[in-house]
Amino acid sequence: MLAESELAATAPEYLQSRTSSSATSTASSLERRSFETLIRQAANVVFATSNSGELARMLEDGRRFDWSIIEEAGKAHGFDLALALQASHRLLLIGDQSQLPPYNFERFETLFREPPRILNALKMGAQFAPGLIDRAFMNLDANGQIKFSDSCSEWLPMVQFFAELFLRATKSTVAGVSIAQQLKFQHRMHPEIAKLVSECFYKGRLKTHPDAIKRFSEEPPPYSIVAGSWLPAAPVVFIDMPWVQQEKFAGGEEGGDGAPRYSNPTEIEAVGRVLSTIRSVDGVSCHVQVISPYRAQVRRIASAIGDRMRLGADLENLLAPEFDMDVGKRKGATVDEFQGSEADIIIASLVRNNDEKPGKGLGFLADPRRVNVLVSRARHKLVLIGSWNFMESRIDCSVEPNGEEELAHIARLIRFLKHGRQTGSVAVVPYSLTKGSLF
Repeated sequence: MLAESELAATAPEYLQSRTSSSATSTASSLERRSFETLIRQAANVVFATSNSGELARMLEDGRRFDWSIIEEAGKAHGFDLALALQASHRLLLIGDQSQLPPYNFERFETLFREPPRILNALKMGAQFAPGLIDRAFMNLDANGQIKFSDSCSEWLPMVQFFAELFLRATKSTVAGVSIAQQLKFQHRMHPEIAKLVSECFYKGRLKTHPDAIKRFSEEPPPYSIVAGSWLPAAPVVFIDMPWVQQEKFAGGEEGGDGAPRYSNPTEIEAVGRVLSTIRSVDGVSCHVQVISPYRAQVRRIASAIGDRMRLGADLENLLAPEFDMDVGKRKGATVDEFQGSEADIIIASLVRNNDEKPGKGLGFLADPRRVNVLVSRARHKLVLIGSWNFMESRIDCSVEPNGEEELAHIARLIRFLKHGRQTGSVAVVPYSLTKGSLF
């Protein structure tokens, strides 16, 4: 609590007294709000979500900042950033337009391309919440509708605001220096994982800082692998599942039929086999995270892991406090949920394994931004579980793909894994060589 903090202890006596009285249960709501406002107005640094009501009130009261620093700006619609953009005349936006875009951006873009639909929605909304609808949009004449359509065209780039701004900013300079810059060095990922991400999604421009290279080469990982286990020590491992088009009884994906409720039971089994080989290091915290593009797969994996942990048998190793598997969604999170987070070990179930014709059947994996997030979350070890032959059959991987070619990221990923297999930085393990049955 603020009243018990070191900051309060160094404050003048009258402020200490007011801080203590405001923290008591007898303080009136008006006193507490008044004191909170005082604290906010006096703060040198304020942390807030981009659309916070408190931030809006501060701006209404005339508060402005020297800088607005917006993290994960690529995930926000321009409309969500309006308050933060107004809070200062100096802005630092940090984001990655090569990763997942703002939520539901396709729907917003579709709407802005069809202004009549928006006007119809406003008319319908006015029947249920008239106080939220500007009446000026209710009965536009022909000229007003044209102006509204022009406005929609101007609003369209605001949906993916960061990507649009970054593109424009790369063409703008101050004192000969571009005002948009890409970070050149990364510090958190194993160099080989970083190289995969760089080659597949950033044209090789992302490098590992020398300090990070030294750290990963000298410090042991925060986990161990069972001696003699089938799981290799390589930082990148691909568990190769049989392709349903080549093996009669291979276990492929299930689900579909409209909503993307895909799952893959055989890959759930593979996740368990990977987890069974990992051991904790006494006193060293280790974040193990299972992810997948599909929520249905995530739910089934989390349920299977939880069941086995409760039985205290096949996955009793995960009960170690160093793993702390009950925190958050460590037993399973979608790729979208896990953007912006990281873990020491990432186990990724790709799910898709079908007999669709080349170029088809990848679902969420056809989006390079989602695959970028999927492979860039691991600090020490990345384990991909999927069908190598299925992935390789989607696009010609024998030649370097054109940068604009659809599914070019899949070809680059397969090519990188093939090369890494030759150098030893990547290990490919056929599913048939994994041992044990957990689920």
